[in-house]
Amino acid sequence: MKQRNHAFDILCGICIIRMVTLHIMAFCGLDKQDWWVEVMKWSFFFMSFFFFKAGYFNKGTSAGTDLDYLKDRSKRLLVPYLMSGIIGSAVYFSFYFPLVDRYKKFVEPLEWDHIWMKSGFYGNSPIWFLFSFFTVYMMVRYIDKVKNLCWLTVLFPAISYWAYRTGNNVPMSLGNVFIACYFFYLGRLWHWVMQNVGRRQVLAASWLMVAGFVVIGFVEPGTYNMSQNLF
Repeated sequence: MKQRNHAFDILCGICIIRMVTLHIMAFCGLDKQDWWVEVMKWSFFFMSFFFFKAGYFNKGTSAGTDLDYLKDRSKRLLVPYLMSGIIGSAVYFSFYFPLVDRYKKFVEPLEWDHIWMKSGFYGNSPIWFLFSFFTVYMMVRYIDKVKNLCWLTVLFPAISYWAYRTGNNVPMSLGNVFIACYFFYLGRLWHWVMQNVGRRQVLAASWLMVAGFVVIGFVEPGTYNMSQNLF
């Protein structure tokens, strides 16, 4: 039996705790507090890590026919996305209509374009993650069909940034899938590095990148909200 990568297990645990805490803070209206803003400033990349991890452990997307691949990704990602969204919406609206008149200022207004512009459902907004993951896997499937096309994904963060600068008018909140695809291939690249470069060199490069992140965090701090593609 292949030994688990405990480093990734620990990182995933930290990321999940951070993600749950983020939504609790937001739902309670506490996400603007100074201490929490500081936490977000140093942990904004955590959602991107999940795409990086998917790429790191991905063994290829070329097996089977396109239809078989579509069915597999749909069963794993699209069906849970739709089922969770529908259940979340049903619960949300069962409370929304009886209470909307009493708590107007606490309730977000309903908008028709939410159906095709947002991948998060009313009552289950965090579910955007599954739809973005499904889209990324489909993109990777066809990028992998063309030799060396994957190297063009180094430009994908610029596309997500362009979507942000032009108002994020991308259906289903998919302005984030380009930078997500970039992190997917970055995970693949790092897996190759881990397999082909010496341990000491990898550790040295890792500590150098961590130091660079800390320095930049103090000199030119910034954040990235992946769910809404906000830089």
